[in-house]
Amino acid sequence: MAKTILLSLLIPIFSIIGKRFSKKYELLRSFFEDFQLFINIFEKEIDFSEKSLKEIINDFPKKNGDFYQFLTNAIFNKEIIKPNYILDSDFSLINNFIKELGISDKYTQKNIVLDFKNYLKSSYEKAKKDENVNKNLYFKLGLLFGLFIFILLF
Repeated sequence: MAKTILLSLLIPIFSIIGKRFSKKYELLRSFFEDFQLFINIFEKEIDFSEKSLKEIINDFPKKNGDFYQFLTNAIFNKEIIKPNYILDSDFSLINNFIKELGISDKYTQKNIVLDFKNYLKSSYEKAKKDENVNKNLYFKLGLLFGLFIFILLF
């Protein structure tokens, strides 16, 4: 009886482990979502106000995510730590874009932002799709692996 109870606990444990493996897809989607929010705010501020880049960053509403930490480190020339869920190619492109912010005139900034918005939109859509697919995949794999171990040891 005790063996059955202990072995049956393996199924939810492995399901939770599978869910933890899918967390990186959620973080990636959240990163690109926050990035899109920042770009939209930045674009509006360029058009309608004379705020500096530091003021725009300080007014950013989502200060608790990885993106905000990444953004402030990149802008304020601190050590930039690449989140482990971002590809190296995406990281270098994002890093180069952020380093371009606030350097040139208003017209050039708008063009840079407009070009980057297209990349960001496609990256967000891909991250959202990957999250939906992989979240279920890893959960089900964990569930099946837990069930397999249960059957094997029972």
